[in-house]
Amino acid sequence: MSLVEDKLTLAEVAAALSAVTGKRCDVHTVNVEEVLALGFHEGVAMSYVWMNVEGYQVDPQQAAGHGIQPESLKTFLVSRKALLQVAYAGVA
Repeated sequence: MSLVEDKLTLAEVAAALSAVTGKRCDVHTVNVEEVLALGFHEGVAMSYVWMNVEGYQVDPQQAAGHGIQPESLKTFLVSRKALLQVAYAGVA
């Protein structure tokens, strides 16, 4: 199990993903009404609201007590670079 310790904006996550994959990753922010208009279920839309407002509250020291060592997003992505490059191979 991996736990990323960084608290990053979506733009920062996109930049890190782009840096590792070599593919452009853009962030588009939409409100709940726009998400629903795109055909997403209301529960899905509200789960994204919850993630943005509350998010998962993880205590790194408590996680370490369970053998989970937090790592940076960059470290996480670099360690999975080959998988990400395959996954994003068809993306322009």
